[in-house]
Amino acid sequence: MGAVSLTDRADYRACRASARLRNDAIAISWTDDRRQLAGILAQREPDASELYERAVDGLAISPRTRPLLMIGAHCIRELIAMLPHLLGDQRQPRANIERAAKELSAAWENAGLRPPEAGSGEDDQAAPRAVPHTVYRAAFDVVAVAVEGTQNSRRLTATIATGESLAANAPQIDRLHREIEKFRRWCHRTDYTRPHVALPPEEEVESALNTIEHALLGRLGNMADRVAVVLSAVEAANRRGSE
Repeated sequence: MGAVSLTDRADYRACRASARLRNDAIAISWTDDRRQLAGILAQREPDASELYERAVDGLAISPRTRPLLMIGAHCIRELIAMLPHLLGDQRQPRANIERAAKELSAAWENAGLRPPEAGSGEDDQAAPRAVPHTVYRAAFDVVAVAVEGTQNSRRLTATIATGESLAANAPQIDRLHREIEKFRRWCHRTDYTRPHVALPPEEEVESALNTIEHALLGRLGNMADRVAVVLSAVEAANRRGSE
């Protein structure tokens, strides 16, 4: 597949803008801040910029459908995953909860326990249940891996916003992390914990996107400013050397 040119992207945005003009009540649109963020991302990694552009374009179409939300959310999720590399930050390890779950399933089976059956009603019993230590240990490991995954995700959020994972539990990081998690959740057509949940209101999507964009502009904009200062200093030094 050939590279996508800036002209192609401009044509794509113009087409999307034309489509949006035919719709009413558009909450998301291309603002100066969004164009600035797209430009900064393009300087660092064209794929990151295109992911962001596709997210904004898709989320701006009204009326919003679930597939449009899923596409936009996937783009934001992949952009977030790319950011540590773009920013030169340390990647957070990925917690392998799938392996822990398989080990729990094996321990359950090896202990001779009856496999759980959906709709059996057994999970409604509130009485404590005695299980072999191997099953308890495997269940404990599942919880431990889940907690580790949550902490790693928060550290990623803190690193993206501040460059330091130590700020993971700071109140300022909490809202940003919640909004990123919304986009991860919106990637899926169905939330299996809430199968009949409606599409989020447009203002909720706009607010979540704004929070993420503000954090990225703060981090990437500061880096771009520092680079500009350094380049300006180098240029000035070169001029003095040639005099």
